[in-house]
Amino acid sequence: MRHFIAFLITASLCVACTEPSAQGAYGPPTSVDNGNYAAARRPMPANTQRVQRVQVIDANGFDRPTAAAYGLIPVGWRAQGGVQWGQQYSCTNGFNYNWSATSPDGLQSVAIMPMTRWDTNNYGAGSSLIGCPRNSATSARQYLESIVAQSKVPARPIDYRPRPDLARAFSYLNTQTPSAMGEMRTWVDS
Repeated sequence: MRHFIAFLITASLCVACTEPSAQGAYGPPTSVDNGNYAAARRPMPANTQRVQRVQVIDANGFDRPTAAAYGLIPVGWRAQGGVQWGQQYSCTNGFNYNWSATSPDGLQSVAIMPMTRWDTNNYGAGSSLIGCPRNSATSARQYLESIVAQSKVPARPIDYRPRPDLARAFSYLNTQTPSAMGEMRTWVDS
């Protein structure tokens, strides 16, 4: 069984937003002709992927279930899960995501990766964040590789592309603070 986990997807997507006409064409009208839109429709490209809008539900919501996020998945895929709350998520403010969507044949899936937060140090102390794990990753690539290695499905990274342009855009978040044990650093990696 093959699984694909999406961490970040940047792509162009042509979405079929209306139902097909009798002639099989898709697309929103480009002009209005007294309510006759058939002449204004144009066929969608052959490589168009039809998608459906789905909600990621927070069952607790504000006194009732509510949508915490929205997404697009291929038509026919089945989505499951949502936002979960509990003490086991104290490191991520008491909640986390457990949501995925699977193709009808079960060979492909996409998931919202659970939020994670960790800290580490080089002097052997435990985590300073209550309920948070330790992780020695010092780059986005190391972090992603560790998450894939911990995954319940057999998977391996096949490509990684650093984004120094994004890291530069957020470089103002980089800090270096002296402390009694040496220094504390935060940095942006993309």
